[in-house]
Amino acid sequence: MGGENPNPYQDQLKKKVEEVEQCFSTFHSSFPKQYPELGDWHKSQLLKWFRIEDIRPSPKIEGYRNKCELTIGYNSEIGKLGAGVRVSPLESKRVEISTTDDSYIHLPKPMIEG
Repeated sequence: MGGENPNPYQDQLKKKVEEVEQCFSTFHSSFPKQYPELGDWHKSQLLKWFRIEDIRPSPKIEGYRNKCELTIGYNSEIGKLGAGVRVSPLESKRVEISTTDDSYIHLPKPMIEG
């Protein structure tokens, strides 16, 4: 689990950029369909007033969450049921959790160590 991705935060930022660009593209292409009476006005005005700025990374990427939803499941690290962060895929019939996964750096240590 942990260590699979050397920089998951950068992947999150990249995904966020892609989602925002897709949303803007959908809005931009649906605008003339919703308001055909405006003709090509939207092309000059929409791009003049609305633009996507660069994503600004957070200065703090570790321990910044103040809310956490834990899952009850099987913890293979200790061999019994417990509360932790789900590590098994949602499609899996078995719910496996972890309390030591390094990919959850956004959670404060006291929240993980409970």
